[in-house]
Amino acid sequence: MPRPDQHSDDHLHPWVFIQSRVWVDRAGVEHEIIAMVDGYVASVISFCRRSARRIRRQVESYSMNELWQGLKNGGYDEEREFGYRRTDPAEDMAWLEATPLMHALRERLNHPSDERLAELIEAARLAYAVETGIDPATV
Repeated sequence: MPRPDQHSDDHLHPWVFIQSRVWVDRAGVEHEIIAMVDGYVASVISFCRRSARRIRRQVESYSMNELWQGLKNGGYDEEREFGYRRTDPAEDMAWLEATPLMHALRERLNHPSDERLAELIEAARLAYAVETGIDPATV
């Protein structure tokens, strides 16, 4: 599905959950998942889990026309306009965890960014220097 050229603020962006490259924050700013710090990734996962039902509803009903109409009107009431069926929270959570976005976020937490790896390597280098009594500049 195509995605909008610009992101409005204070809205969930349903297309984000059907891809695995970026997260769009509340201000409408795109963040490359690979470059996000661990704490931010964990916060996004937590937010998504707390909002699983809402996210599922928005993604399942997503179409460009509905999205643009909702944005033009300042938002919309999903239950009133789309007549959603009630779902089990566990079903919503399983659906959320199966999305490409959640897979990418979990993968990112399992594989630290290059910056984090550099920090770990530097810490190990310094620990080795201290342990062996070698000048850290030569390690």
